[in-house]
Amino acid sequence: MSAHLLPLLAALTLAGCESKPAFQAPAGPPARVALDVRLPVDTIGTWTTDRFSQELALQLAKYNVVVVGRHEVAPTVARVDLGLWGYRSAIDVYVERDGSKTYAGRVVLPDTTQSTIEASAQLVAPLVARDAWGLRATRSP
Repeated sequence: MSAHLLPLLAALTLAGCESKPAFQAPAGPPARVALDVRLPVDTIGTWTTDRFSQELALQLAKYNVVVVGRHEVAPTVARVDLGLWGYRSAIDVYVERDGSKTYAGRVVLPDTTQSTIEASAQLVAPLVARDAWGLRATRSP
């Protein structure tokens, strides 16, 4: 293979890794969301939840959503359960908006490695962003 093609192939590979947003976010000031990310079992460290929260904040920025601290006033609080008892590969997402808590959806992972959990933020972000903007998600009956 020609040495001239290697940089081109590397650039194409990296460009293919970034996904486009699932929907177009409204223009204007960003929506504000507080995150509450939890594991099914209390642990001593917060490394997994912190890394996932950081990646989710990056993904939410694509939808014009800014993540604020839990102590700040935000109209939307997203609770993300990273795994359930007996179903560790499921991520459930709930959104509390205007005092009403709703189920936003579930993401099922092929495994529970750290890299897979972080990558799942791309799938969780549209679930949170739709509710943050007051948009209804399309769900099958």
